[in-house]
Parts: sequence; structure tokens; C-alpha cells
Amino acid sequence: MRKIIILAFGLVILILVSWFGINWFVKDVLSSTKLEGFKGDLVKVAWSPDGKILATAAAADKSVRLWSSDGKVIETITDPDWYMVYDFAFSPDSKFIAIAPNIKVLAIVNIENKTKIKLVGHEGLVQTLAWSPDGKTLASGSAYYKDKTIRLWSKEGNPLATLEGHIDVITGLAWSPDSKILASGSAHGKDGTVKLWTETGELITTLNGDRTNYNVSLSWSPDGKTLALGASENYVGLWNRESQLLDTIRAPGIVHSLAWSPDGTKLVGGFTDGTIYLWDRQGKLVVQNKRQKDYISQVVWSPDGQIYASASWDETIQLWDSNGNFIKVLEGHTTNVVTISWSPDSTKLASGSWDRTVRIWKIK
Repeated sequence: MRKIIILAFGLVILILVSWFGINWFVKDVLSSTKLEGFKGDLVKVAWSPDGKILATAAAADKSVRLWSSDGKVIETITDPDWYMVYDFAFSPDSKFIAIAPNIKVLAIVNIENKTKIKLVGHEGLVQTLAWSPDGKTLASGSAYYKDKTIRLWSKEGNPLATLEGHIDVITGLAWSPDSKILASGSAHGKDGTVKLWTETGELITTLNGDRTNYNVSLSWSPDGKTLALGASENYVGLWNRESQLLDTIRAPGIVHSLAWSPDGTKLVGGFTDGTIYLWDRQGKLVVQNKRQKDYISQVVWSPDGQIYASASWDETIQLWDSNGNFIKVLEGHTTNVVTISWSPDSTKLASGSWDRTVRIWKIK
């Protein structure tokens, strides 16, 4: 009997620690480092896959800045022809960074030796970049109304293929985890579709979308079997690799950001009205939260799957555990928070705001 009591007590303690442990841990050690000196509103922050570098781009800085994990500037990548950077993306091996500036010529920069390769082919502005997970191919999506193409490039900068078929600008790109399928979204009023392409650029199929929406959110499940698509005012679609609609998740408002948990069991979506939904793999609602008061610009899971973070135009970032329970609000920005990124070891969260600052939050 005594052993049973001890075991039962131990089980209760284990449950309490697992339930409250994250909350206690985050609350006790949370701190942040503030990065300043930006000339414009932040466009993007992202950690390199190896966690050694934080990259940032601000609207009027004409550059991408590389920072150490403790907030010191390592390098500023720029070009005389740039006056704005719209997107950048690290290669999976962290050796290269692709950059989409205001002009039609893209760049791939070798981070170690600083050599720059120019990618020529698009007819105008590009705002979307995506490296294939195997690191062999860079995809770029045109944001110029006379172009409307996706182009594939090797990491050496060689053109591989031009993907044609969308009738409006490209608003989203997402590679499947095995690098075999590229999903592209175009929902800027005329198109409203998502297309699936092979790794070499052949069209597989076209998924119907909603032409009334101006945003496409795309997220592949970690096993690559399911594509979550948010391109409508009132639903999220779950599609398989064979282009079959598995389920339609009804939800009010426009979903702006979607993210699968690292184990693929849950999907979180952030909506323009400040609502956050957490669903299971089959699309069943787990929890709905509306603690944030404005547009959710991004939702991102920590790589260890214990926490997801939501950035909002209400000036805050909020942390939630994997079951959708609120953990803590991160305050410090003075206007819209538009971009967030977890470090690969899940110990730091970087955030960028239109207040022209970046913060590195120590989470664990």
C-alpha cells in the first residue's frame, strides 16, 4: 500500500510539473536584448538553421544585417542598386543567404567569403523566396504584374526552370519536406489559386482558392502528407499530396499565418481579427483564443514543439503551450510586431516591429 501511495504521489507531481513547468520556467528567466539603428520598419527577422546568425531586413535600410546570437553586428550585406529588401532566406546548411531587393535582379551571397551571385531573369519585383529543404533549389516568386512567374535556381545561381500559369502576382511559396513538391499561391484579386509543381517545375495540379482574398497562407505538415491552405475569408483547407481535399475547417475571418507543430499533430492559425485557433491533425478545434486585440501577423512553433508564439499588431508577442494554454505576454515594442523567428535550440525568440527595433527574447 505504501508503494502505491508513493507511486501515486509521484505521478501527481509529474503531472503538475508537465502542466505548469513551462509557465514557471519562462516566467522566471525571461529577458530581452534590444537591437536598434534601423532606418525603416522591420520586414523580416530569421535565424540561420545552425543558430549562429540572426538576419534582419528593414524597409529603408538597403541591406540585410547579420547579427551574432548576443546581438552584435557581424556583417551588413548591401548593394548600390538596392534601396529596399523585401525578403531573404537562409540555405538549409546556413552557408548562403538569398536576397530579394527592390529590383528584378536577385542575389545569393556566400556568408563565409562574402561573394555575391546575381540572379537575372525576373522582369520585376520579387517578394517571396524559398529554399528547398535539401538545399539544392531556390524558388522565387514574382510580385510584378507583368511577370507572374516562379523561377527555380541552383545554389550556384544557374536558372533551372520558369514556372508559368498563375495569372496574378505570387504571394506564397512552400516546399514539401522531401523537396519533391513546391506549392505556390497567388491570391491578389485575379487568381486565387494554389498550384503544386514537381521539383523540376512541371505543373502537377491547381487547387481552387478564393479570389476575394489578398493573402495565401501555406504550410506543409512535417511528414509532407498534408498541405494546409488558408486562402479564404472563412476556411482553411487540408489537402493531401494527391491533390485531394481532406477537410475544410470553418473559421470566421481571414487566416494570415499557419504553422504545423513539429510532430505534425496540431495546426495553429492566426487571424486578422486577433483570434488564434489550434486544431488537431484532422481539423478538430482544440482551443480558440482571443487575448490579442489586433491582426495576427505570424504564428511560429518552437522547434522543440513545447511552445508557439503569436505576433500581433497590438504591439505584443504572446506565448502558448502546445495545448493552447496561455503562458506569457512579451511587451516592449511600441507598435505593430510583424515578424518573429525561433532559434533552432528553442531558447531565443527574435521579433521585429514597425517601431524600427528588433528584440531577442531569452525564453529558456
